[in-house]
Amino acid sequence: MITPYLVRKNVKPVASLREMDAEILAQRLGYTPKNKGEPLQGRILIAPVRVDGALATLEMIDEQGRKSALAGGAKRAGCWATGPLPERGRVVLAEGVATALSIAEALGEPVAAALSVGNLAAAGEAIRAARPGIELVIAADLDKTGHPHPEAIRAAEALRCPLLSPPADLLPGTDFNDLHAARGLEAVRECFAGVEALTAPMSREEALSLAREALMPEAKPDTPYPVDALGPLADVAVEIAHGMQCDVALAGQSVLAAAALLAQSVANVRTLDGAEKAA
Repeated sequence: MITPYLVRKNVKPVASLREMDAEILAQRLGYTPKNKGEPLQGRILIAPVRVDGALATLEMIDEQGRKSALAGGAKRAGCWATGPLPERGRVVLAEGVATALSIAEALGEPVAAALSVGNLAAAGEAIRAARPGIELVIAADLDKTGHPHPEAIRAAEALRCPLLSPPADLLPGTDFNDLHAARGLEAVRECFAGVEALTAPMSREEALSLAREALMPEAKPDTPYPVDALGPLADVAVEIAHGMQCDVALAGQSVLAAAALLAQSVANVRTLDGAEKAA
């Protein structure tokens, strides 16, 4: 199968894809698939979209990259995958077919595609429900501002999973397939290297140990409170401690709490995975 669209995107075909001439496809479907009123033309790439394992619709892409879904089909919560998804381990969920193919080639593992940014959350929920042992990773496209698409960020927040996107120095509106074309598969692979530790399986004992360390840290009474780390609030904390005749640690924590309360209405917190959350 040598589909012009895949050649243009510099990715290899996989067994889960089909192709068909536009005229034959129209005869089989009983209508002509269109994109914004324009008929799909040439050799058409066909990606079967499944929901709960059952065929729900088709993603059809012509040689120019114009896309159309099967009339009467249902894409929500569905996905197409480059190959059978594992029952355990990592599953990367991308937006489009070419993006998923580039990531799959770079990582050497099956990758799923939600086929629209608005379907990422629903598709991720369906994949996780069918495979409770997997760890999801959202592969986001860059939006027109050069940041991960807001819908992808919301999907990662809803699914409580890591989110990765191409480097910010790429052109706005680009994706991992564009990164593949511009800098090669190694550049795509490097983007996912940092998420290995986040998605590596963790034993129950390791999880409990980390929880104990976070919730019940070892007390070190001889360690002074780092009041200087408060920056411009350090002098305020010292003055409060002196005036109230209390420990500087108590004053410092009070100052931090007051500052957080005042700031929460005017700024959001950006987490390490690029998501923004209300402070």
